[in-house]
Amino acid sequence: MKWLCGMLVLSTTGLMAPGCGPSQTIDLRNDAGDARDADSDVRDTGSDPDTGFDPDVDADPDAGDAGDLDGGNEPDGGNEPDADADADDDPDTDVDEPDGGDVGPLTDGEAAARAMIVGFCNAVWSCQDGSEQVAYLSITLGRYPDAQACADAWRTGAGSMDLSELIRSVDEGRIVVDRDQLDACSDAVTQAACSAENDGGGLEIPEACRTAMAGQAGDGEACINLQDCASGLRCDYSYEQDAPCYGTCVDPAVADACGDDGICSDDAYCDRSGSEPQCVAYELGNECTAGGGECSEDYECVRGHCQYNPPPEPIHLVDEGEACSYVNQSFCRAGLTCQTSSANGSVASCELPRTAGETCSEISDCQPGLRCGSLQPGESSICGGLLPLGQPCQESGECLSRYCFYDFDVSGDHGTCAVREVCELP
Repeated sequence: MKWLCGMLVLSTTGLMAPGCGPSQTIDLRNDAGDARDADSDVRDTGSDPDTGFDPDVDADPDAGDAGDLDGGNEPDGGNEPDADADADDDPDTDVDEPDGGDVGPLTDGEAAARAMIVGFCNAVWSCQDGSEQVAYLSITLGRYPDAQACADAWRTGAGSMDLSELIRSVDEGRIVVDRDQLDACSDAVTQAACSAENDGGGLEIPEACRTAMAGQAGDGEACINLQDCASGLRCDYSYEQDAPCYGTCVDPAVADACGDDGICSDDAYCDRSGSEPQCVAYELGNECTAGGGECSEDYECVRGHCQYNPPPEPIHLVDEGEACSYVNQSFCRAGLTCQTSSANGSVASCELPRTAGETCSEISDCQPGLRCGSLQPGESSICGGLLPLGQPCQESGECLSRYCFYDFDVSGDHGTCAVREVCELP
């Protein structure tokens, strides 16, 4: 699951997919290739919605308007989706042809990043109730109107994924991309997410993606994501405060701890009962045969040993206007968000994401590319443009840079939109 958790960041404070560690932050290159949608008087369903605070539609939007919540302008509501050559419901997976407003051919790293996003977007729109992982992904990816719009926003990780390190690893030669295999990788990502066990540790890198993005780093070499390591190895991280920002490629059989990805040797299992997951050798007497009935209730036979695997809580998909609650596993259908407003009191309901200028309670209420904030303390919050560098922020999803840096020696009640530091490898 660390494979997914390492890329995942939910812009809603405090919401994380099961099995993920502390909330990640992302630092992705700006979406310079996506053209700004033209002004219109109907709701915008494009992958990069107008914020409503810069009505200019020329090639040089007012840079000073970034992050403004008032702007003195009517919110731009346009409902014309971004242009796309394909009219079907499935996102384009042809990475050789730029999609939508992309300028020029994609690099190998960009093509790999887009393939990953396509796989996850397809999962949200095809099997939202298939696994808990996909249900939680839908909280952010489901803010888009459809799977195509979600996939078209790949340059920003569709607002949820940190793919900058994947692109960097390809650019720096730690991963070699086979473009002919990327479509198969996208399909495998969808299938893996849809069929993931709800144990917080069952989603591994699909073999098709290992083929499409072959890791080159050997045993003992530095890595910044799981795909960096050659076949049979995994990137082992430490989350200690003073630990390096990078990991080391290791043989899972000799790794010190199994981590969130839950990989151990065949004679051990991943014990998550303590403060840190670790590989623990099986005891004699708990061997089993698949289908042999040796395991007790809530246990199943995995690799010849009984492992704890309680049945997952059922996931309920909720329609527009109906009550929703993540605690009760009631998730809004893709295209809707779970919102609380003065109209419905403390009861949250599934509604269409709100456009620029509409009131909001949190960032997940708003269309992708917008934040939820107030003009003055004490005023109602509205959906508006993302914040430029140097502006105070509460979470990374509010920033154009996708990174809110907290310096508690300076201020403990807010961070500052900044560019995330690059992890230097030895």
